[in-house]
Amino acid sequence: MKDASTVVALDFETTGLSPDEGDRGIDIGTRRLTEEQMSNATMRAQRKGDG
Repeated sequence: MKDASTVVALDFETTGLSPDEGDRGIDIGTRRLTEEQMSNATMRAQRKGDG
Protein backbone atom coordinates (compact mmCIF):
# COMPACT_ATOMS: atom_id res chain seq x y z
CA MET A 1 0.00 0.00 0.00
CA LYS A 2 1.27 3.49 -0.87
CA ASP A 3 1.92 6.11 1.79
CA ALA A 4 -1.33 8.07 2.32
CA SER A 5 0.62 11.25 3.06
CA THR A 6 1.17 11.76 -0.69
CA VAL A 7 -1.64 12.19 -3.21
CA VAL A 8 -1.87 12.95 -6.92
CA ALA A 9 -4.25 15.68 -8.06
CA LEU A 10 -5.75 15.19 -11.53
CA ASP A 11 -6.96 18.02 -13.77
CA PHE A 12 -8.85 16.83 -16.85
CA GLU A 13 -10.05 19.53 -19.23
CA THR A 14 -12.61 19.05 -21.96
CA THR A 15 -14.29 21.12 -24.66
CA GLY A 16 -17.67 20.29 -23.06
CA LEU A 17 -19.73 17.53 -21.49
CA SER A 18 -21.32 15.95 -24.57
CA PRO A 19 -19.08 13.52 -26.45
CA ASP A 20 -22.02 12.67 -28.75
CA GLU A 21 -21.90 16.30 -29.88
CA GLY A 22 -18.16 16.25 -30.53
CA ASP A 23 -16.84 17.39 -27.14
CA ARG A 24 -13.53 15.78 -26.23
CA GLY A 25 -10.71 15.74 -23.72
CA ILE A 26 -8.07 18.35 -24.55
CA ASP A 27 -5.66 18.41 -21.61
CA ILE A 28 -4.65 16.23 -18.67
CA GLY A 29 -2.47 17.49 -15.85
CA THR A 30 -1.26 15.83 -12.69
CA ARG A 31 0.60 17.02 -9.63
CA ARG A 32 1.98 14.95 -6.80
CA LEU A 33 1.41 16.63 -3.44
CA THR A 34 2.98 15.74 -0.13
CA GLU A 35 1.19 16.10 3.19
CA GLU A 36 3.30 19.21 3.91
CA GLN A 37 2.32 20.87 0.60
CA MET A 38 -1.38 20.17 1.24
CA SER A 39 -1.12 21.60 4.76
CA ASN A 40 0.63 24.74 3.48
CA ALA A 41 -2.05 25.26 0.80
CA THR A 42 -4.80 24.95 3.41
CA MET A 43 -3.12 27.48 5.67
CA ARG A 44 -2.77 29.97 2.76
CA ALA A 45 -6.45 29.54 1.87
CA GLN A 46 -7.46 30.17 5.47
CA ARG A 47 -5.33 33.34 5.65
CA LYS A 48 -6.92 34.68 2.45
CA GLY A 49 -10.33 34.43 4.12
CA ASP A 50 -9.17 36.42 7.18
CA GLY A 51 -9.94 40.12 7.00
